[in-house]
Amino acid sequence: RVRQELYLEEQEDNIRQKERDELEQRIRQRLELQKERDEQLAFKKMRDVEVRDEEDRFRQQVKLHNLVVRHC
Repeated sequence: RVRQELYLEEQEDNIRQKERDELEQRIRQRLELQKERDEQLAFKKMRDVEVRDEEDRFRQQVKLHNLVVRHC
């Protein structure tokens, strides 16, 4: 009787441990996905800034060119 109870208790502990392990794995996966998403957003922001800066430089060159052409 005691042996059977110990066996059942051990089985329950194993089940609970497996559930905890699965939960931890899902949490790790979710954190990894969130980290990847944050990195992608940061990269996109950086790229958007670079594109905007490039456009600003181009506009300044066009303005300068137009001023030079007018004064010639």
